[in-house]
Formats: sequence, C-alpha cells, structure tokens
Amino acid sequence: MLDCADAGGGKADSSTALGMTKCVALGMRLDVRGWKLEVRREKGLPMAKVNVYVTLKPALLDAQGKVVQGALENLGFGNVASVRMGKFIEIEFADGNGGLEQGVEEMCKKLLANPNTENYRFEIVK
Repeated sequence: MLDCADAGGGKADSSTALGMTKCVALGMRLDVRGWKLEVRREKGLPMAKVNVYVTLKPALLDAQGKVVQGALENLGFGNVASVRMGKFIEIEFADGNGGLEQGVEEMCKKLLANPNTENYRFEIVK
C-alpha cells in the first residue's frame, strides 16, 4: 500500500482506483502494476532522468555471466568470448534542479550498488 504524506503544508490527496495512487502534494503519480513502480510527472513540473549502470568489479568471477555465456554457446553462438552481467537502473526525478548529481551519487553508494563488489556510473539525461 502506498501512502501520500503532507509535504510542507500542502494538501495531500490520496485516491486509489485500479491500482493507481495520485499524490497531489508531491506532484507525481505512482502506478503499481505487479512489481513495477513508475513515476510520471504532472503537467508543469521539470523532469530529469538518470541512467545508472552497475557492474561487478573486474577482479570478481561473474558466475551469472558464465552461465549466460554457456547458454549462448549451446544455442549456437560460438563466437561469444565472454559475458559480464550487470544492472541498468532508470530514475526519473520530479525536480531536475541543483544537487541532482550529488543525490544520485549518494543513492548509488547507499543502496543501488555494493561498493565492495560492484562499480557504478551514471549519466544525467535531461
């Protein structure tokens, strides 16, 4: 269940219909369809998009990549030299103003990537 809290004295209107919650105070709409959570901008709000790429450090064995490489070879793709698996994370921000780069850096360090085993990089796509 999603909860809309009052943000800075504004009215937080929460209505659910067909799995959709609209958070008026936050200026965003959250759609929950199975495991997918999408943030869509309301009209008039600036939007920023960030792509985050997370990969295993080169010194670590990528067991999942080895399995995929073997499966590709079994399917007849014998020219595949190696496969490394990773994560691609797409984040949309309701407000694309200052501090975006620093905020994404902090997100990566605290949650999106494990600094002991993974490297990350990101690009801001306005």
